[in-house]
Amino acid sequence: MVLENKPKVLVTGGAGFIGSHIVDQLIDYGYEVVVVDNLSTGSIENVNLRATFYKADIRDPDISKIFDKEKPEYISHHAAQRVDCDSTDQVVHDAEINILGTLNLLENARQFNIKLFIFPSIGQDLYGEPLYLPCDETHPVQPISLGGIHKQTIEQYLNQYLQIYEMNYIVLRYPNIYGPRQYAFNGKSLIPTLITKMLSGAQMVISQQNDQREDYVYVTDCARATLLCLENGIGPGIYNLGSGHSIPINTIITILKELINYPYTPVMPFVIDSKTREIYLDNQKAIRYLGWQPRVDLLEGLERTLAFTRQMMKLV
Repeated sequence: MVLENKPKVLVTGGAGFIGSHIVDQLIDYGYEVVVVDNLSTGSIENVNLRATFYKADIRDPDISKIFDKEKPEYISHHAAQRVDCDSTDQVVHDAEINILGTLNLLENARQFNIKLFIFPSIGQDLYGEPLYLPCDETHPVQPISLGGIHKQTIEQYLNQYLQIYEMNYIVLRYPNIYGPRQYAFNGKSLIPTLITKMLSGAQMVISQQNDQREDYVYVTDCARATLLCLENGIGPGIYNLGSGHSIPINTIITILKELINYPYTPVMPFVIDSKTREIYLDNQKAIRYLGWQPRVDLLEGLERTLAFTRQMMKLV
């Protein structure tokens, strides 16, 4: 643990699943952290007590007052509206949050001379059905969802801000991330949905294809990548975070059945938020330049996630 004083970082979405873990790690390494979150999906209980917290929406023009008061040097932007693969019922609303909200942050970052803007993208939403595996950072971008379009659009804006204003940025393209503080969101997040239903004794019917193979990385591993971006002082770029291999959904089901002693064979309708048959990300660039690679294997990650969920469900 590093306790020396370090620069101030603004983390949007810092009360959410991934953002709160980033906040914890930054604070443990001596960074001063400011959290901005409107608590629409995040929880105040997730916010580290040593962080400075503002309940605010990233679209609000008055967010400039937070920049002016706190004067952060770095931004890790994790505030976003979740957009499902087939979501079309609130297109304008979702784009306002994800695109216009990010532009509001970028304008403030420019005006207040932010040194680095870190943005999380999503590999499988961007790459679509892979042309080859593993997908590296040069794989063609062919979004399969509106959320993927939002991520691609923001990546392009970031590049323009670099070219025009010399604002440094790093894009971290995430795999499927799982772990404590992730919730099921009406059954559309695989691992927390499986765990909560198995613990409650519900018999499940997985209605979509259940032979998908995807890339899963534990949340603290992905959060550590943001820390490494700051610690290593690397220049602008895009980095895949991934395990480097795919995992069948049936493997996850089998492990959880054994850990929970679940009596049924999952055969309740279950929506898997993906349209790809198999995808996993090449992590060699992150290994080389960030010094990053996953440390928590699937079994250990599922055991930790299960322990957290049991505590939340008061089953321990």
